[in-house]
Amino acid sequence: MNENSSNYSRKSKIWEKIYQNFEEQVIELNTLYSHQVLKGEENEKAFKDFCESFLPSKFKIEKNKVLLDKDGKESTEQDIVIWNSHDLPRIFTSMDRYFLFESVLMCIEIKTTLDKKKLEKTLLKIKNLRNLNYFKRLDGEKQWQIHPPLCFIFAYACSWKKRGSILKTITDIIKLNDIKPSERFDFLYIMRKGISLSWDIPVQFSDTGFAIRSLRERYRGNIPYNERWPQFFPSKLIKEIPLELSENQIHEVGSYNERFLNDLNTNEQIYGMISFLSELCRALEDQKTLHSQGQIVFSYFPLKITDKRGLNSPKPF
Repeated sequence: MNENSSNYSRKSKIWEKIYQNFEEQVIELNTLYSHQVLKGEENEKAFKDFCESFLPSKFKIEKNKVLLDKDGKESTEQDIVIWNSHDLPRIFTSMDRYFLFESVLMCIEIKTTLDKKKLEKTLLKIKNLRNLNYFKRLDGEKQWQIHPPLCFIFAYACSWKKRGSILKTITDIIKLNDIKPSERFDFLYIMRKGISLSWDIPVQFSDTGFAIRSLRERYRGNIPYNERWPQFFPSKLIKEIPLELSENQIHEVGSYNERFLNDLNTNEQIYGMISFLSELCRALEDQKTLHSQGQIVFSYFPLKITDKRGLNSPKPF
């Protein structure tokens, strides 16, 4: 065996071990979901353990915390709170139950089985969080200010059976409760379905109207958020504008059916969770842009393995 073949073999074994780690974690998450007697507390802990296994160590994760705003007003209890230990001294996070609002990068709501009632409660909880008061810079333009924490929603499964149903439900809840664009969730993912929901950016190119563009397209000119963010979230809005909600399958599956939401198999769920973690990390890295004033570096890259010819393998990684 020559040196190149030996190096390739070692690399393949490393990627295989990484894949096995993902597989074990996803199987454990599914096992917890299957035990209906388990409550949200166990599922929150399992999700926290999963994220801690794969997120960069600078991101610290706490659960069941309350955020305090500048006026001392309390948020509702947050399932998961993420903060950057490299940027924030520990003394600001040493309180047993509370976190300062400005110190949090992201809040995540965890649901075992998401349905209409739980979804409405979650969206109103996020609306409440968005209306907390936080310290703002006295200098500079509005888009360079510190923004509220990102709000993600993670569900193991959902009660909806058909494509488009959850999108319609969210739209109805937003209209009924008058949830403004800046008060909405940033990203939603359903693990067993591989479904993500996110917002398209309406960008005004002229006085005549708006145009919908790709989430990661670079913009120039008059935009309603900080143009240094490589991806868009409602929490980053600096003025209210109409938003379009998109429902996507985060991983293309072999059993794809355009009408129904089918459960993914284990391998498909692994790919989906890798994509979810990638979105999570990119979002967290975006948050430090205002502090670093430098080029954004993504900490989490999509995992894949190549064969000896340099082609992507059809197998995981």
